[in-house]
Amino acid sequence: MKPNFLGIGAQKSGTTWLHYMLIQHPEIFLPKAQKELHFFDNKANYNKGLDFYESFFSDQTTEVSVGEITPGYMWSDDTLSKKYSINEFRFSTPERVQKILGDDVKFIVILRDPVIRAVSAYFHHLKRNRVSVADSILDIKGFGLLHIGFYYRNLRRWFEIFGRDSFHVATFEELNENKERYLRSVFEFLGVDSDFVPVAQDKKYQINADYYLSETGAYMLKGGSEDLEAVSLSEVESLKVLYSEDANLLRDVYEVDTSLWGY
Repeated sequence: MKPNFLGIGAQKSGTTWLHYMLIQHPEIFLPKAQKELHFFDNKANYNKGLDFYESFFSDQTTEVSVGEITPGYMWSDDTLSKKYSINEFRFSTPERVQKILGDDVKFIVILRDPVIRAVSAYFHHLKRNRVSVADSILDIKGFGLLHIGFYYRNLRRWFEIFGRDSFHVATFEELNENKERYLRSVFEFLGVDSDFVPVAQDKKYQINADYYLSETGAYMLKGGSEDLEAVSLSEVESLKVLYSEDANLLRDVYEVDTSLWGY
C-alpha cells in the first residue's frame, strides 16, 4: 500500500516532532528507518523507481493510514526562481505526487513564523558550514533558506492540484499552545482514532542550542569567550517586511491564522 498521506513541510517547523507522534498511533504507518524519504523532490531518488519508494512501506500490517514526512516537498514554487537558487526539479513535485499517489492523498502542513523559521534555518546551515557568520541572512540565495518562507507561493500549486480541503494546515505556534488538541485534529483529518494520546509530547527534537535571542532582538551565536551577533535586529525587521505580502495572502486567501506571527 502506497502512502495515502504526506507531511510536506515546512522545514524547521516541528515535522520531526510530528513524525514521532504519528508513528506511535496503532492505525498509522510511517517508515521507521528513515523519516525524510525525499522521493518526489530529489531526481536521483525518483529515478530509482517506484519499487524503491514502496520498499520503505513493506513492513505494513493492519494500519489504515500510511504516510511519510518530507518537509522539503512543499518547497516547489518557481515564481521567485530568478532571485533564489532553486533546483528546477522541485517545480513539478506536486505533479509527481499526483502521478504516483493519485488524487485522494491527504497532506499535513505545519507553518512557522517565516522570520523565525528563516533564522532557525540560517543557524542550521551555519552549524553545517554551508554558510558563514559573515554572510548576511538576507543575501543567502540557496538551500531554500529564505524562499521556503513564502508559504502562500509554495502552497498555491499544491492547492490548485489537490484542492484546499485535502490539506490540514496549522501553525507551529498554535501547535505549541495545545499539542494534544492539535494531534486530535490531525488524527480526525486522517480518519483514525482521535482519542489516542501519544506519549512524550513535550520532547524537543533537533534543538540548536548554539544560538539565542538577545534582549536587543538580535540573534547571537554562542562563542568561546565572546558571543557574536549573527542576525541583527535590522535584518530581523527586513525579514518581517520581506514576508509581509505573502503572509497576508496566506491569511486572506487560504484563511491561515497568521496573528501569532504579527501579520
